Amino acid sequence: MAMNKKRTLKTITDEVIRESESLCNAEEILTEIKTRWRRKIAPATLDRLRQGLDHHQYLIGVDENDYLPYPAVMERLSHIALCIPVGKMELQRNRFFPGHRLIPFISHELKESQIIFKDPEGRDLPRLRESFLIEEVLHYYQYSASPHFPNDIHFNEGAPGKSSLTVPVWDFSEFLANHPCKTGDLLWVRLLDYEHGIFEISVCPKAQWCEDRLRNRAQNIALEKILEENCENPLFEKDGMEKQLLRGLLSLQIKSEEITAVFNFTEFIESIESLTVLGGKEEGVRLAPMRHTLPNQYLCEEAIRQPKGEMGSLKAIFDDLGLAVNADEFKAILYTIMGSENYQLESVFDLIFGGEGKLFYDKKQHAAFYQHLRELLLEICEDLKKPESQVVTQLRDQAVGAKLRLIALLRYLEKKDLGLKDLPVEILEHIVDIDHFCGQALESFADRDAMPQIKILQDTRLALKIVDPHLSRLEEDIYHRLDVY
Repeated sequence: MAMNKKRTLKTITDEVIRESESLCNAEEILTEIKTRWRRKIAPATLDRLRQGLDHHQYLIGVDENDYLPYPAVMERLSHIALCIPVGKMELQRNRFFPGHRLIPFISHELKESQIIFKDPEGRDLPRLRESFLIEEVLHYYQYSASPHFPNDIHFNEGAPGKSSLTVPVWDFSEFLANHPCKTGDLLWVRLLDYEHGIFEISVCPKAQWCEDRLRNRAQNIALEKILEENCENPLFEKDGMEKQLLRGLLSLQIKSEEITAVFNFTEFIESIESLTVLGGKEEGVRLAPMRHTLPNQYLCEEAIRQPKGEMGSLKAIFDDLGLAVNADEFKAILYTIMGSENYQLESVFDLIFGGEGKLFYDKKQHAAFYQHLRELLLEICEDLKKPESQVVTQLRDQAVGAKLRLIALLRYLEKKDLGLKDLPVEILEHIVDIDHFCGQALESFADRDAMPQIKILQDTRLALKIVDPHLSRLEEDIYHRLDVY
């Protein structure tokens, strides 16, 4: 007999919220949670539950203490259809790739493969699973949240340009035969059931869309203004894009009866001027004020380094000096260069530390660094005598190679008297993305006694295959084409 799953405060909170169908306030939600929990809840726990309501995946705050559950939100926005341009490839291959164009009406609890599309007569479009070249379909998922971003990638090592993605698609053959559609036409996709991901599709002729273009442009401007105001609120600034847009459309609906009956996600994203799209580890894809963009916030001005002479540990010294690597990355690099004949310790040290004689704050910090380093080298020599998974060793070595290549690029720029602020935005973004990956990978492999999780190994192997051609292109741009900028 199967055992019942243990009920927790989180599962009860989710249950209470999902069963709500109309406007409710925090006290009503907490009272119902306490009733179902049937045990005393500490005041601090109640405070955390109260604070968590603002970011709950099925609630949208409409006032300081009032919330609308998603069923009520969807009911208020039920008259809005998504307007999706039909792509040339979709017509040529009779295949529909919904991707991020279903934002904000796609449930984060559903995988894309669970979505159902019906034609105007109520017939389901056949759902398939097919492979396409990455460059053919990736742009359909550019803004997709993690649950909906395709992860079935087949990397062609011999010809990276022929690598493919396997994604769910819907057969358009019968639909297009009954509802003719040509390039430039659009689809109206109306949400029928949010929880189960059921949509109805019909054709919107290009001429009809053009008539409503001006009103939709005005709506996009008003929506962006509302979202910009919301993003200034710390409670909402890290909401995912789907929730941000639902909140914005709901506010627009409440403030104005002039809201149009269609929403074109792609057109809205292309029209925004004061907002930009950001991606984060925790919150995923989201909208943020333009000043939060990567170049302005992190790259256009390099931080002034002001060492204080920290000596307590290698980590403290690395953080104090603001070096190109941190202590964990440095340890992973040492495992590779001391366990391989492909590197010279002196050359790698010169690369990492820039060959600067005045790197350290003073002689005391200099002496402390080498004392900590000797202890670390002895530890690493002992560790290298122990067996290690060949997969882990190979992945660490590849990540170390990528990191050292990236540092070499930065040293080259230094010799040319160029700073990060002098580089084009495209190059800056590549540098930051690759450095971020290297940092995560090397920190995962810095503890030789702890075997990384299988998923980390799988993700790192896949990411390395994607990073390597990007790094090669970055080297080509900086070493051979930088003068064109």
